[in-house]
Amino acid sequence: MVLRYLRKSRPECQGSHQVGCLRARMPVQEGKDVQVQVHYPGDHAAQHLTNEQEPLFRHGVLENLGAKQGIPMWMLQSLFKYSMQHDPPVAPSTASKWPVVLFSSGIFGSCEMYTQFCRDLASFGMIVFAMEHEDGSGIYASDSNGQVIPYLDPPSGADIQSFREPNLQQRTKEIAEMAQALQALQQATPESGTPLAQVLQQADPARMALVGHSLGAAGVVRYLRTTSEQGEACPFKFAMFMDLWPEPLKQEDLAFAPQVDFAMILSGEWMTFSSFLSGNLQIISNSSNATAQCRAALQVPGTSHQWISETQMIAPFWVLRRSGLMGSGDWLRCYAATAQASGQLLVSALGGKEHQDLEKLDPDVLKKIDSSERNVL
Repeated sequence: MVLRYLRKSRPECQGSHQVGCLRARMPVQEGKDVQVQVHYPGDHAAQHLTNEQEPLFRHGVLENLGAKQGIPMWMLQSLFKYSMQHDPPVAPSTASKWPVVLFSSGIFGSCEMYTQFCRDLASFGMIVFAMEHEDGSGIYASDSNGQVIPYLDPPSGADIQSFREPNLQQRTKEIAEMAQALQALQQATPESGTPLAQVLQQADPARMALVGHSLGAAGVVRYLRTTSEQGEACPFKFAMFMDLWPEPLKQEDLAFAPQVDFAMILSGEWMTFSSFLSGNLQIISNSSNATAQCRAALQVPGTSHQWISETQMIAPFWVLRRSGLMGSGDWLRCYAATAQASGQLLVSALGGKEHQDLEKLDPDVLKKIDSSERNVL
């Protein structure tokens, strides 16, 4: 039985730009590189940067996902065996120097686990780097030497804050290394001929934003706080928190007011957990008297925590809802409104035109977090 025919078609991108995609290892220090998947405004009339076609998911991702979730490998192969990356590795558009978005994934993440969301952001005119964290929180990762880094399960009864502290520390370091590598592009001579170098040459490291989901968003908070306390200039102009997971954060993190403007978008599922909602709203409250401000605080009722990940397209919607992976709402509408709002916020924050009234994008599925919900503080 060929299960891939049961999967839903991939949505069209919400932005106006055609998109290209590359998967590569990006040098960040002497002798060190990290796995990234890069989505960027592409020129579909131009020659491809490489003839290699990348699978939607690497074999190691499927293998570990199956082992972790108890899904037989034959089923995963039937679902994804012939599934390739949707966007070709075309040459980047030279119509502009494009702002940069660094995306940080949540638990069970990998550089391809948020493909649709990252390609949507790129379609608004941004180069999006989905980095693969090597902290043991991802479903699959490998280091510069090709050594596979396994996912580390918290022991039974473990204190989440203590267990996840090494994740946050390493993610802070990895974000800093990526930021420094991207900033160095302004002075560096490009590597001749490599596809990644050609894409990087169209990047504008003076306009960068950080986006994180779940543990990824918690890592962004820790990175911003660490940068501020060390007296370093933040290289990012904006941050966006998607379902920030506050549980691993210390009180000092939750009491921190980000030094850059930010936005927060929460799933319907996250709105139902009072402790999670409270942590997110505390970050918003911290900014009320600060120089940097919260530009938007939005919720997407009827969505699950995974609503921006690839999990929403691996099976028929009724299967995903029954398994708890998908919320009760119309996912296509909810996702489209989320992608539109996210893209517009980033474009506005990174120097483009002002965004429209986000609540009017689709008022049935995208709503402001109002004062009654903020009373949980």
